[in-house]
Amino acid sequence: MIKVIIFLVLIFGLGYFGFRYLTSGSPRDLGIKYTEADRVAAYTNNGVEGIAITPSQDNQSGIKYEGQKEIKTSFSSAEISALNNSVKWVNYPVSNIQIKINADGTGEASGVLNVRKILSWISFTHSIKEIEAKVDEYHIGFNPPFYLKGSVSVINNKVTLIPQTIEVGRITIPQNLVNENIKPITGFVEDRLNAIPNLHIRSLNLDGGKVNLDATYPEKEFTVQN
Repeated sequence: MIKVIIFLVLIFGLGYFGFRYLTSGSPRDLGIKYTEADRVAAYTNNGVEGIAITPSQDNQSGIKYEGQKEIKTSFSSAEISALNNSVKWVNYPVSNIQIKINADGTGEASGVLNVRKILSWISFTHSIKEIEAKVDEYHIGFNPPFYLKGSVSVINNKVTLIPQTIEVGRITIPQNLVNENIKPITGFVEDRLNAIPNLHIRSLNLDGGKVNLDATYPEKEFTVQN
């Protein structure tokens, strides 16, 4: 679930605050390297079966869920980075991802964002067409790099976000704007979590240099894949 929360904060930073002329480029190197063993361990710990499906009119987002199971596990920085980089969902909006969990309970994330892809499954208080119009109006690059730092925790699907730094296209979003909008950001993240059937996060935290998750989660995830 850490990946969902990180991406939602990022999109609010990009779409909600409306910076202009964000360009493509390379994301920050956080020094996180992973191996095939890290990827296998992450998928084993996650325990959710991924199944490829074909596109349909009934499933515009290209993702759906089935069943439920209990998950209580932890992920290292290498494992959570490997997990995110091996997602095959056609609408997955980020790539070249590194996630670093620090000993002080903060997390950092960097990568490249595909703005058009995320518009296929996210809307805020505006329609997707309205957001697309703003993307065109402000000449926002379709693949800007991003960097995030802050802390996050979830208790019984209630989210606490404390962002320290949000950068998109090497532009830092002013902290006062982040602070002023943290309530709608948090509310939106909670709405998206609650929209996933059979998802109940009893706890998620970044303690001990790891992502720690205790949750009921859908047993199967069906995705239209690249």
